[in-house]
Amino acid sequence: HTEKMSRAFVALLLVALVTASKYPTKTRDFCPAHVTHTTFLGDGNSFSEVESCNEPFDWTVPHPPRANKNSIHSRGENGDPFAALPEWMGNIPATSSKPLQWKGRCFQQASAYLKVDNDGFTIVVDLANPKTFTCQEIVLFTTPARFVFHDFIMRGHHEIRVKGWEDADEKEDVTEVGSPVFVLMENILPSLMDVYNLYKTFHTISNATAAELVKFHKSYFDYAFKPRTLGLLDIPDSAVHSGDVFALHVMTPHETFDWLLTGSHSGHVAVAVVYQGKTYVMETTDATFLGGPPFGFHLTPFQQWKAIYASQGYEIAWLPIRRELSALIDKNMDRVMKWYYDHVMPFIVPSFGSTAIDTPNDNFPPPLNGETFLTLSTIYSQYDLAYMRTLMLDAINMRFVQYFNTSPCDNLHCAWERAFQFNVTLPEVVALPEVDGWRYEKGPSIVCAGLVSWVMRMGGVFEFDFNAGEQDPKDVIQWGIYETDWTDRPKVCYGSTQLPNEVPYCQIAGKWALELPEYNSVKPYPHMNDHCGASPPTYHRFPETC
Repeated sequence: HTEKMSRAFVALLLVALVTASKYPTKTRDFCPAHVTHTTFLGDGNSFSEVESCNEPFDWTVPHPPRANKNSIHSRGENGDPFAALPEWMGNIPATSSKPLQWKGRCFQQASAYLKVDNDGFTIVVDLANPKTFTCQEIVLFTTPARFVFHDFIMRGHHEIRVKGWEDADEKEDVTEVGSPVFVLMENILPSLMDVYNLYKTFHTISNATAAELVKFHKSYFDYAFKPRTLGLLDIPDSAVHSGDVFALHVMTPHETFDWLLTGSHSGHVAVAVVYQGKTYVMETTDATFLGGPPFGFHLTPFQQWKAIYASQGYEIAWLPIRRELSALIDKNMDRVMKWYYDHVMPFIVPSFGSTAIDTPNDNFPPPLNGETFLTLSTIYSQYDLAYMRTLMLDAINMRFVQYFNTSPCDNLHCAWERAFQFNVTLPEVVALPEVDGWRYEKGPSIVCAGLVSWVMRMGGVFEFDFNAGEQDPKDVIQWGIYETDWTDRPKVCYGSTQLPNEVPYCQIAGKWALELPEYNSVKPYPHMNDHCGASPPTYHRFPETC
């Protein structure tokens, strides 16, 4: 009897709403993503228009983390720890002949297709059979460039018009791949807005020009690049010693992503070796301008190497290793070169993402934490699972196999569930150290800093137990192994950055001064950099012996 009265009351309210205006309109603020205006057309049908927020999206200023740092899973329902995760229903196709069909949390019958044109796209949705008279469905439609949130409260036919395209790539992806659709709980919308902030930031950076990236660094990191006009310095081979490190930076979106995640002012490092009387630079990289394919391990004569990188617009800093350590490497050069030739391989690095993540929550730019970052990865994987497998999933699976002795997963949603089975969170799994000796499907995963670390290990500089796979360029730069009294410093290296104060290294190329915070400051120790937190804007590592 009570239920019948409730239904009647709600029905009367709906009738009153409809009769109050021929076409009642509801506005929903999903900013910073968008504002949606929905017009109810009767019989449950509606038409919605998605518009930009009044204030443009601020992609340059870090937002503080939200006060509630509880696990996203703590906001599940009916005891289901994964109810709070956006649940992927499939990809909505750009054709009406084969619409996507799914069963939602509220509406048991749902179908959708896209109408695509030069001015944007329309999401056409039909809903039926709600679980209860008053339930609603919160849905997230995604493209590579945007999130579109929508709440459905009535069965019937609904059309959502999204005006304009961010770029040609978005239109191509929507036409060919469709729009991945997720159903979700409303109480995780704040977390998803956090996800959206970085999603939009990544997308904006990925299309930014060099000038825009310079502005981004100033706004986000409060870091201003200082011009340098000296060009490429003339450094003779005889001045370079085995074990000298080169830290490189170039003004590109990829390099900016590295800075955003790790705080490193250098996105690539390489190491000098003097072998059979000749000076070479040893490295592993996906750069195509060094020759290949396959791209990866390279041993390039120093003069040729610095000219190539300078011609590609790189800043190059030369970090001179202490001479007694260089002598150790020379003494063990046969061992160093044997390791190199035993490991020459393409640049296949499934540990790339996890190398930078040492802690469950303290390695992410605000407003993200580990779980919202991996939620974003889960959403993006519906566009490009192969890319997400390389970036995250293969490394996660390796940890499942090595640390938990369990089978790997085919997707990130499986990984969330697998972690829960072992009473850990997925961010805790990702943060587990990368152990040297692991072999992925195509061999070991050796990033550029890993190669430099192996040279130091095989050369006798590091004779303690540590994981080369846990080092990134910032770690290499901060190792306390470099000269503090560079007595044979070439004259051209004085004032090489053109900064007001002299630096203890030498910048040999680049249009911007390359500043290296906390250079030569961390005395190497066993298991260094296995569990380090660091967050913007300073990215100071903590705790001291992490």
